[in-house]
Amino acid sequence: MRKYTLLYFVIAILSSCAIRVNPTGGDKDIVPPKVLNTIPENFSVNVKTNDIVITFDEFIQLNDINTQLVVSPLLKYTPETVVRKKSLHIHFTDTLEANTTYTMNFGNSITDNNEGNALENYQFVFSTGNVVDSLKISGRIENGFDQKKEKGILAMIYRENDDSLPFNKRPMYFAKTNDAGEFVINNIAPGDYKLVALDDKDKNYLYTNGEESIGFSEERISAGNVNVFVRLFKEPAPLHLIKSASISPGKVYLVFSAPADTVKLNFLTDLKKMDIFSQEFSKDKDTLTILYKNADLDSLSFTYFNGKKMDTVDVRLFKKSNKVASRANFEFVLTAVDRNASHHFYMPYKINSNHPLVSIDPSGIILMKDSIEEKDFKVVFADSMKNSFEVAAKWSDKYLYKLFIPPGSIEDIYGLKNDTLKFEWTVKPESFYGTMLLKLTSVTENIIVQLLDNTDNLYRETNVSSDTSIQYSYLDPMLYKIKIVHDKNGNKKWDSGDLLKHIQPEIVEFNPELITVRANWDVDVKWDLNYKKPVLK
Repeated sequence: MRKYTLLYFVIAILSSCAIRVNPTGGDKDIVPPKVLNTIPENFSVNVKTNDIVITFDEFIQLNDINTQLVVSPLLKYTPETVVRKKSLHIHFTDTLEANTTYTMNFGNSITDNNEGNALENYQFVFSTGNVVDSLKISGRIENGFDQKKEKGILAMIYRENDDSLPFNKRPMYFAKTNDAGEFVINNIAPGDYKLVALDDKDKNYLYTNGEESIGFSEERISAGNVNVFVRLFKEPAPLHLIKSASISPGKVYLVFSAPADTVKLNFLTDLKKMDIFSQEFSKDKDTLTILYKNADLDSLSFTYFNGKKMDTVDVRLFKKSNKVASRANFEFVLTAVDRNASHHFYMPYKINSNHPLVSIDPSGIILMKDSIEEKDFKVVFADSMKNSFEVAAKWSDKYLYKLFIPPGSIEDIYGLKNDTLKFEWTVKPESFYGTMLLKLTSVTENIIVQLLDNTDNLYRETNVSSDTSIQYSYLDPMLYKIKIVHDKNGNKKWDSGDLLKHIQPEIVEFNPELITVRANWDVDVKWDLNYKKPVLK
């Protein structure tokens, strides 16, 4: 009998242990918390309390509630939120406006305690008046320059119709765009509104010119409207110096926030002492490069006037005598652009210099194709700043090209000369490339046609004003995009908008198809522009 008693005792212990073991395997919990009840009820009217309690079917937690929770109309103070087991307690410290519908969107902040399953975009709505406003305004916001859809852009509406509102007044109602750039502003009272889009970087619901992107509706929007379309743009900021840099002896970069080629620079440093070699603005006129020969100068001082105020700038120069600069930054180096790749047969062979060049003596330079010396070639500077030079000839993919540059043939602005140099390259055959013929119709104004590669880098650009065909020859095999800028003012560049002047950015559009260019193949693309501007209702 004792034997059986002992057996029962062992079984009981094992059973007890088994009960305490957590189960393994099985389906993972993917169910978000469920709302069981709320006090007051969701969509209640004549709400007089400043406290709300939302009860769930399981224990919950809040994630990033200060960012996720959006209350519309805006409150002066963020509501206080406390989790007590399965309940969320909300307290308004503001005095709620009378006869107003409030919408609380919790985003993805409410999750269960164990798996973090989010109750997505839960909304609690109530009214301090007799009715819950039920109208909405919805639409889409996209970047005016590249049509990209951006998440988290504020869609804000105002009762008033003053373009200056976003500078000094927070919106009455608002919502944020999703991944597709779409928004819905719910529970709006009847009436007409001004709609403004804002990339609110500092999260204060106000517009900071020059730092944030803005967009606005052409006309007032009636509550209940859908498919409203707004283009986001960044206004040109007042001209200012973004950065000044001297990263090598004898060279200074001055980077401005806007084209500065008409800005008067007043140099306080003795320019004769600097022994300036050249000054030149970039293509966009926003960067000035100054090259000078006195590489032992300490600093460069100058003033400039941006139209509103005079600024003084002191640039600490990179000195030749600096120990750090002695070799790594002052050694004369010439580098081939295509050193690691086959060269394009239709382009000169380009060689860059880390210092501006003074002279090139081509008399001793030899170009070989295999073992045959090429006589018909030219060596010329490739840019006005003389930072590079080119070797031009009629290339063929049948040969290995070798370029020999004897010592002393090339001199930089500091009097340094090259050692013996040798460059080798092959040439891509003509069959490597493809050709695209773009036929444009319904062209009624000045447009800029841009051919972009699959990473949105500008490949080719053409300005046209009527129906035309554009042939793109010698294209690398890859995917391409075609972008059109409607150049209203004919200045051959895309122009942004102006909020206070009520000017929209110039319209851009993309061909809906990616164009595949294959080697040794021609592709025809037809595009009827017949552009229909999105109606802002």
